[in-house]
Amino acid sequence: MCHSNLSSPEQLRVYNALHAMQLPLAHVIEHDDGMICDTYERDPPANLMSSIRPKYLMNIDLDEYLVLDSGPCVGTAEDARAHQSLAKPPSIIDFLENTVSQQGVGYMYAHRHTYGTSGYTKQPSSPSTMPEFYFLDERVGNCLRTDPHISGPKDEIPETVRNGDAGKIIMIAPFVDDAYNYMGHFIDFANAKNGNTIYPNGTRACESLVEISIGANGLRCRPVLPSTPQHLFINHYVTGALEDCMKKGRTAQSRRRKNSMTGRTDGECRFYHPGTSEYEKHKQFMVTDAVLVKYGAVTRNRAAEIFIL
Repeated sequence: MCHSNLSSPEQLRVYNALHAMQLPLAHVIEHDDGMICDTYERDPPANLMSSIRPKYLMNIDLDEYLVLDSGPCVGTAEDARAHQSLAKPPSIIDFLENTVSQQGVGYMYAHRHTYGTSGYTKQPSSPSTMPEFYFLDERVGNCLRTDPHISGPKDEIPETVRNGDAGKIIMIAPFVDDAYNYMGHFIDFANAKNGNTIYPNGTRACESLVEISIGANGLRCRPVLPSTPQHLFINHYVTGALEDCMKKGRTAQSRRRKNSMTGRTDGECRFYHPGTSEYEKHKQFMVTDAVLVKYGAVTRNRAAEIFIL
C-alpha cells in the first residue's frame, strides 16, 4: 500500500476487491504501523505459511510479472496488439514441475527485465480498460534476454538496471521455510544450502559460496549470470508513464523515496523516457519487447472475473 492512493476511486475499488478475495487467490496483509513502508517488511506471517504450506514461493511486486515465454523480442507491439489470439498463457507450475523434478534443487533464479515509459508522458489508458503492460513495450537489455543490465557510473545508471544480480528467487518446498530469512533479491541471498540454485534453463547459478556478513552461516552464493536465453523471467514495469514515475518518487511513503542511494528520482524516471538527455545517452541499450502485449485482453478478462470489476 506504500504507493497507493485510496482517494482514487479506481485504486479504492481494487483495494476493496482484494479484501473480498479468499485464498488461494489473495491474502491481504496490512499493518497499523505507519513506518512499515520504511522497514521494507516482506516476511509472510508464520500462521499463513503453516496453513497453506506452499510448494513454490516468490516475492513479487505489483509492478512485476513472472513470464514464461521462449520467443525473443521479434515483431512489433502493433503486430502483437493486432493478433491477440492466445487463449491463455502457458502454465508456470507445469514448467517448474518439469524443471525442478529433474534437478532436485531448492531455488530457481529469474532475471528481471526493466521496462520504461515507452514514450508515454501521461497514463495511456485506464487500467480497467487494458493492463499497463499492454502499452509499455520498451525495456533495457537485449532481445535474447541473456543480460538485463547496463554497466556504468552510479550517477548515470539507475540501480535497478546497474545491479548485475537483482533478479529474484523462486523457493521450492521444503526450502520455502527460508522465506523467514529471505524475501528479497539474489544479491542479498544468504544461501545455506550449498548453492543449490538453478536458472530456468537448468544450469547451476552458483559458482561458489563466499564469506559475507549476513546470513545464518555467513556464506553467500556467488552468482554466475547465464549466457543463454531464459524461458522464465520477470518483467518489471518500473516507471509507468513519466508523470506517474515522478509522482511516485516524490510522494510515495516507501523507504526508496527517503534513501538517496535507492530512492527513485526525476533523473531515474527520465532515464527510461525517450527524448530526454538521460535516455539518449544510453538508448543503444533499449529494445522493444512486446512479449506481454498478446496477453492484454485475456488478462483484463481474468481480472474482471477475479475482482468482479
